[in-house]
Amino acid sequence: METILIVTIFLAFSRGICIFAENNTAMRQLYSLSFLFLFAINVIAQNGWLKRSKTDEYTQEKSDICVFYKNGDIKAIFFPEDNHIKIFRYYDGLQHFQDTWDAMMDNRGQLTSYTTDMTERFIFNIDYKEYDLDDHSIYYPRVSRPGQDFYSYFFVEEKIEDLKKAKSVSYKWYDRLDDEIAVMNISLMGFTKCYNSCKFKLVEKVEEPDEEYEAEENNVAESSDILPPNIRDESSNETTDDNNGYYIDRQPEYPGGMDAMMLYLSKNLRYPPNAQENNIQGRVVVKFWVDKEGYVNDVTVVKGLDPECDKEAVRLVSSMSRWKPGTVNGKPADMHFTCPIMFKLP
Repeated sequence: METILIVTIFLAFSRGICIFAENNTAMRQLYSLSFLFLFAINVIAQNGWLKRSKTDEYTQEKSDICVFYKNGDIKAIFFPEDNHIKIFRYYDGLQHFQDTWDAMMDNRGQLTSYTTDMTERFIFNIDYKEYDLDDHSIYYPRVSRPGQDFYSYFFVEEKIEDLKKAKSVSYKWYDRLDDEIAVMNISLMGFTKCYNSCKFKLVEKVEEPDEEYEAEENNVAESSDILPPNIRDESSNETTDDNNGYYIDRQPEYPGGMDAMMLYLSKNLRYPPNAQENNIQGRVVVKFWVDKEGYVNDVTVVKGLDPECDKEAVRLVSSMSRWKPGTVNGKPADMHFTCPIMFKLP
């Protein structure tokens, strides 16, 4: 907005000079060169990492975020509070007209989210690191009319050390709309300076819950509602309630314990505005796996409430920190939990 205002004032002023000296060729040439120079500065200013402020719509607390611009479009947002990066992929409205029309007609204006395998690569000065990121959810925003531009996005938890040291990071995944492998490259030039200038409060800091804390009133479930874990039988890749005779000698543990997990869910749940406006309340029951390395994945909705509430519950659980993995017969094993997330208006 500030850039547009500056350009408008500059053009009006320059145009006034040209009218005043309309027979002066040199003045008209100066006007043209000045416009090109300002346009170039504007394009340069709309690229790279810039610090921005965001306000939590529920607590009204302000914090800084790092936003990556490319040709004036937002391509990525890094949230220093929990070390998550949000990647955007834009789509042309006319090219994907049928997809937006189907979304309007079949799914209340929202394209169906899905999960896909993803590869991440960090490029350093002389080498690179590449990882396979399993089962990442791809989300689509609501579209208001057929043919309108829309986009998809996903979240990835990153190590701040990698982001500071690398020159760039790229993500590769299957894009359902284009039916092709998509690649998103994010330059990290200027990221460290942007990150160091941010003011934020770390979410991962474990705090003791208030004695008067009541999970039900804070839109999460009681810890007793979380069902005991089951294990994954690697021979069949299936799960059974009796655990096939295996002995679970240690269950997966969230950093700080169950109380810390309840506190995390309470503080980080974002009640969807549309659900608030329509007085939608209730429970979303999700199932998720904690793998052998302690990472949360395969987050699925067992019992839904509303598309936006369901998506928020998946996002909330998917964003959990790395757990201490469980063990079966002395060896790390994949285990899953079932957990209800309560959406309750004050």
